[in-house]
Amino acid sequence: MISRLTPYISLLSLDKITRQQFAEIIRTMKKLTTQDTVAFVADLNAEVLDDVESIPAEALDAMLQ
Repeated sequence: MISRLTPYISLLSLDKITRQQFAEIIRTMKKLTTQDTVAFVADLNAEVLDDVESIPAEALDAMLQ
């Protein structure tokens, strides 16, 4: 959860948001579920697959050898 709060901590330290706004962000922040994590990893894998599929076959063969 700390990593998700890092941008807000920076805003708080720069006085861009108030302590009350920061507290509200924490209260309303959704707890991650296993399904959230699985969906995130699946999206990430899809992006990687798209990137790999966009590499020309000759270049991919050369990288794998």
